[in-house]
Amino acid sequence: MASDTSEQSMQAFSAAQHTLMAFNSLYGEVSNGGFLQLIQNGYGSYIFDNPFSEHIKEWGAVEIAKIVDDAKIIYEQHKDDLEKETSIEAFSAMYDEYTAFEPLDDKFYEVMDAELEIIKTYVEQNINSFANIK
Repeated sequence: MASDTSEQSMQAFSAAQHTLMAFNSLYGEVSNGGFLQLIQNGYGSYIFDNPFSEHIKEWGAVEIAKIVDDAKIIYEQHKDDLEKETSIEAFSAMYDEYTAFEPLDDKFYEVMDAELEIIKTYVEQNINSFANIK
């Protein structure tokens, strides 16, 4: 029952709210385990199959948008393999197999603090797109 409520809440989100939620997932997952972890934890389609990178680019986070666009190419080429359920051992082995994500992970780490500030500023300046303030 709780998941129905969660799904209904997510469906009621605006594009800006979805983008912010997607950024939160991206930031948390990539910061902890890279794009492979993001995908293995089920966020691949939420990030790559939506206009996420377009929206954050509009917000000013152009570096992360570029990284996401580059990661999307790898994701789309190997989606079935990347999204399959695996053991911890098989997941760990994916880091040796999908080394193309490594430079993207590294670049993400380099720009994430500055890009986070850009997104924070955007949200603060456009708070009504994210919350109803009365």
